[in-house]
Amino acid sequence: MDYAAAHQTNLRRFDGQELGPLDRHFEEREIRADVFVFCLQTAQTHREYDPLDISQWHFWVINASKIRERSTRSVGLSFVTSNSPIYRWDQLKSAVADVAS
Repeated sequence: MDYAAAHQTNLRRFDGQELGPLDRHFEEREIRADVFVFCLQTAQTHREYDPLDISQWHFWVINASKIRERSTRSVGLSFVTSNSPIYRWDQLKSAVADVAS
């Protein structure tokens, strides 16, 4: 798969704010996940594109601590691909469990 165009993509907004009393958000933003799953649809042409065909998707699983270490609110696909192997759909459940532990 040629990721050249996709590498321009930034994935954003991993952090959130806790809701406090009177439905007001606390000021501090934090990453509130343990694991992130990223995916990319890999069809090369409109004709072969089928969003329901899970063989056309690549998945990556990254522990949230790696994103926290960056102290940033976005990452690029190059970060994702360099911090996780590609998983198939049928591997995703065990990958999430492994990365979370």
